[in-house]
Amino acid sequence: MVRAGGGRPEALELQRASLKIARDLDEPGLTVRILASLSGSIVMTSNSPEAMAEASRLAEEAVTLSRSTGPPDLVAGALRARSAVHSFAERYDEACRDGLEAAGLFRAAGNAKGLSRVLNNLACDEIALGRLDDAQRHLDEALSKYPQLTDTSNSAFVFGNLALVYLLRDEPAAAREPALESLRSIQTDERSVLRSSTCTWRFIIPLPASRRRRPCCMVR
Repeated sequence: MVRAGGGRPEALELQRASLKIARDLDEPGLTVRILASLSGSIVMTSNSPEAMAEASRLAEEAVTLSRSTGPPDLVAGALRARSAVHSFAERYDEACRDGLEAAGLFRAAGNAKGLSRVLNNLACDEIALGRLDDAQRHLDEALSKYPQLTDTSNSAFVFGNLALVYLLRDEPAAAREPALESLRSIQTDERSVLRSSTCTWRFIIPLPASRRRRPCCMVR
């Protein structure tokens, strides 16, 4: 699986220090955002049981705090972070639950960027569960939001995942155009090329059955 974003030990320490400052300042909105970001960085840095437990705790705190203090967008962001932690732990049903709630909140708030990102991630979890119709519906909705956005850098991931849906249905001809569109959508900086092209070529070349549990591309 290829996911946008990532973390390094030094970055984690900076995020933990920022979290302490946000707590000391009694800034709940900032605290929620750092909790959500830190939980994602942890699971992308390590998949050890200890890391998963810490990320789950932080994401849970982000959701709880956001529900008590924040606007819908803040709650949606915390839910998206908890959904990602569930996904990395292969708790796909729980990830879908949080993703669906986050999508509803982003949709109601008119937040096209947040909605497109969470719909892509939700589709990844639905693909892992074999819910291909739901995944395609959410990917189509995500793509429909991109004309409203100035930053369409993540569209490569959405097109790539749509191609994967077709491949998993044994429809390689239908997969070709979204796979090519994914390549056309790649940004020019080296990091995006690496992440997006790796992602796309895994859709053009069918995956072996043993690797189809978590084949899709999520965005942070």
